[in-house]
Amino acid sequence: MKAIRTLLRTARTVGDSVRSIAAPGALVRALAVRPDRERIVPGPIVDEPPTTEEVVAAIEEHEKAREQYNAGGRGKRTARKILDRTRTGEYGIWSVTWIQSSRRDWDRDAIAAVFAELGREIPTKPSAPTLKLTRAEQVTELRAA
Repeated sequence: MKAIRTLLRTARTVGDSVRSIAAPGALVRALAVRPDRERIVPGPIVDEPPTTEEVVAAIEEHEKAREQYNAGGRGKRTARKILDRTRTGEYGIWSVTWIQSSRRDWDRDAIAAVFAELGREIPTKPSAPTLKLTRAEQVTELRAA
């Protein structure tokens, strides 16, 4: 069953790629209007949901903060290209120190090997729903295309 799903997914991807060569916008529309790939859930159930105005204001604030966050991330990635090659020491008014973390991560390869040896699948559970914000005009345009 898993092999059939993989084969169907590959066929869809190849078909999307071929269509995108003929019409570049077709791939974007094909991927955006596929509700079977996303499982939409109703979201949290609360006693007093926010008003439309509160939601719009929150989305606009969220988008502004996201843009600032992304710009900060780009700046940090640029700086890390140099800092990741820097040894512990003094640099002008800055001190660079590398400290071994005491945090422990699970050895996923070893866990997978143990479950495979036992002939069992690794147990999983669904993750929390993801918040997705899209301008209503864009959704209407995509569905119309």
